[in-house]
Amino acid sequence: DSDKSKEAMFDLIIFIIKHLPKEKKELEEKIWDILDSKNKLGFWKTNKTSNWKLEPEDITHNKYVGLKNMSATCYMNSIIQQFFMIPMLRETILSISNVKNDTVLYQLQLLFSALKTYEREYYNPKPFVVKSELNFNEQMDADEYYGQFIDRIENDIKDLYTEKKEENPYKDLFKFFFGIKVLDELKFVDCGHKRFNEFYYNNIQLEIKGFNNIEDSLKNYCKTEIMDGDNKINCEICNIKRTCHKRQIFKSLPNILVIALKRFEFDYDTMEKIKLNSYLKFPFELDMKDYLIEDNKEINTLYELTGITIHDGMADFGHYYDLIKAPDDNWYKFNDQKVKKFDIDEIPKEAFGEQNLEGKIGKDEDEEKENNAYILIYTKKNFNKEKITNLENNFKTKLALPPYSKMSYINEENKNIINLQMYKFWTLENIINPLYQEFILNLLKISLVKNPLFDLSQIEKEHAEIIKELKEEEYININDNEKNENDNNKIFEYGIKYFFNVMLRITKKEREYIDTFEEIIIIYIESDLKKSKYILEEFSDNDALNEYLVFCPIEDNIKYTSNIIKASFEKNYFDKTIEEKDFLFKFINSILLFIYYNIDNICLEHVITLFIQLINIGKKKKKIMKYLKEKNIELWISSLEKDEELTEEDEANNDLIMSKDNLPILKSEHYILTEKENIEIGNKDNNEKNRNSDIDKANQKRLKNININFELIKG
Repeated sequence: DSDKSKEAMFDLIIFIIKHLPKEKKELEEKIWDILDSKNKLGFWKTNKTSNWKLEPEDITHNKYVGLKNMSATCYMNSIIQQFFMIPMLRETILSISNVKNDTVLYQLQLLFSALKTYEREYYNPKPFVVKSELNFNEQMDADEYYGQFIDRIENDIKDLYTEKKEENPYKDLFKFFFGIKVLDELKFVDCGHKRFNEFYYNNIQLEIKGFNNIEDSLKNYCKTEIMDGDNKINCEICNIKRTCHKRQIFKSLPNILVIALKRFEFDYDTMEKIKLNSYLKFPFELDMKDYLIEDNKEINTLYELTGITIHDGMADFGHYYDLIKAPDDNWYKFNDQKVKKFDIDEIPKEAFGEQNLEGKIGKDEDEEKENNAYILIYTKKNFNKEKITNLENNFKTKLALPPYSKMSYINEENKNIINLQMYKFWTLENIINPLYQEFILNLLKISLVKNPLFDLSQIEKEHAEIIKELKEEEYININDNEKNENDNNKIFEYGIKYFFNVMLRITKKEREYIDTFEEIIIIYIESDLKKSKYILEEFSDNDALNEYLVFCPIEDNIKYTSNIIKASFEKNYFDKTIEEKDFLFKFINSILLFIYYNIDNICLEHVITLFIQLINIGKKKKKIMKYLKEKNIELWISSLEKDEELTEEDEANNDLIMSKDNLPILKSEHYILTEKENIEIGNKDNNEKNRNSDIDKANQKRLKNININFELIKG
């Protein structure tokens, strides 16, 4: 069991860090390097809302991989999966060499490679969609896309061999698989002359209106019409219009027969496109011999149903998904990201269309079924199971090879791309796993108890519950102060990186330890000046402030960040042992500039509260005034919050608490007062222009009745 293995490994690492002798430090260093390397990757850190809501993915144990729906690309997913599930076609496309990476063909090879080897539930086909110039948000007819897809891949193959100046062995690739030759036949009654027009198609389109089954529709496709009267056709030999018999008939059959059912038509009464959900039965085995021209010598005319593309919806909107028979003879349902086994006995219910309770053809308007077959895939019997020697169109025999092993015909470049993607996937899966969260939390705990570097007595009352728990668990008992300090710094820095880089980006329901994480970090900060200084130095960087207080769309994350910054500020501000506090004032400057330039984007209660707390935090006027005057920081801030009633002790120790009548004003050389910025944060007018960013969606809780005025411009 992988979870048990992980737990055992984490317990071993903690044991090593606790008890490894000082002279064996190299092993511990390697452990820290490996752990820290995961934190440094950071490939999951973007400003997309989805990347602030990471959660473990359900790893599928099905044989096949799904495709992510980019918005309205289900039509593409359904056609791609049907092509992929034809082993000989898939392997032939993968075998084409020296394909340029700026082509749709290259992206198709990468996509097929991923569908063969991916260990995830689904693959993201975005590179393929972009290169194909498809609109993510625009639905397309699946049959229309089928033709477009074939044209695009054929053109890329043609361009490849034109540039190589070599004969193209794949020029008839799709003809070999799907090519149907149809004859338009005219037989003139009076003169006996015949005329034939030959057409090539990659599929056939069959009427469903007025038919109960596909065999009747095929008969209709091949039926003979008498062209008489005004419909007489000119005989080119006689040069006169004559009565004739007209029909279309199959001259040759494909290895894979693709049938598109005409479920969409235009209603000229309503002037709208409509969908026909009417019932049409189709067989699991289809014999095409009755629809071939009489002198055709084909022996194998028997087909088996291997694929169905379903349309679920109406004419102007809907969803496509597939039912596909795999080489192992099991049926699977391919529905975008999800792939699961499908019961063959459910196909009539899923795909035949509307049928009323008496079994009669028709529909009940109140209970109309909107999911029904739109495209049918029939494969010649034994096409994928026997070696084909009589290849049409002079194809090379590589097309006749049987199905390959899992990694066959995947070039090294695509292997490397897929391996990198899977490395990133498994890395992220592991570090957001609750077991890993608990492991990091335990690492943070092991340096807090029975460590002579820490005096927890001063904060034991405030954090009584967690400290009691730590004492009961008896985490560490090593009296080597030097080793303790080194280990402690590494553990804390690693824990902080994990908390901000990973933990805050995990979706709420998957981070059960986050409140304990926050409290442990604050205990570190309140117990050790170095830790609090480390936090302030990290957040003196404007990028860090922006990431966690502006770009972050999750209000709870802003609250956690604000609490940790506040605790760090308090620890340093009030400590009597620190003589040089340049780093502290660097942080003050950073936070003031940050708020000044980002005030429109940080209207969350926690950020404003943090700012007010930082300004009001002083309790010893002389000391505060001394430091602020030395650093020449000039700031005018006013708060219109209700004035709190102060005790006599408060009045004596805290005359810097802001109120309408008490504004601290200090002169500045670093900032020149040239402009006054008035910013009101409160309930906005309902007609205020809406903004589309994720930040605005999150920042709907406004802090009422606060007015912050800045006279602050960088010199």
